[in-house]
Amino acid sequence: MRFPAIVLAFVVAALPVLADPPTEQDVRGWIAQLSDDDSVKRDEAQRRIESLDIAWKKTLQDSLAASTDAEARARLTEILAKIGRIQWITDVTAAVAKARAEKKPLLVMATPGAPDSFS
Repeated sequence: MRFPAIVLAFVVAALPVLADPPTEQDVRGWIAQLSDDDSVKRDEAQRRIESLDIAWKKTLQDSLAASTDAEARARLTEILAKIGRIQWITDVTAAVAKARAEKKPLLVMATPGAPDSFS
C-alpha cells in the first residue's frame, strides 16, 4: 500500500503546477513593478520573475535593453544571470517550502558528493 500513497502525495504536490501559466501581460506587469517606489512590490515582482522558466529569457533581455531605470536594470541583470541554472538546495524542508511557494514541482536527487563538486 505504500506505492499508492507515494503516487498520491506526488499528484497532490504537483496540483499547483497545473495552474495557468503567466501571460505576456502578467510578465510585463511584473517587469514594470521592478521600478515601483514600493520595495515590497519590487521584491514580489522579482520573486515572480525568478520563478519563470527559460522560455521568458528573450522577453527579459528585451526589457533590460529597453529599460532606463537603474533599479529595474540591476534586478533584470541579476535575474538573467540565474535563469535556466539549476538551483541546488540541500535542505529538504527548505526545498519543499520553495517549491510550494513558487508552485513548481520538486525534483529530488541523491548523489555522492556536494552539489558544488558537480560543475
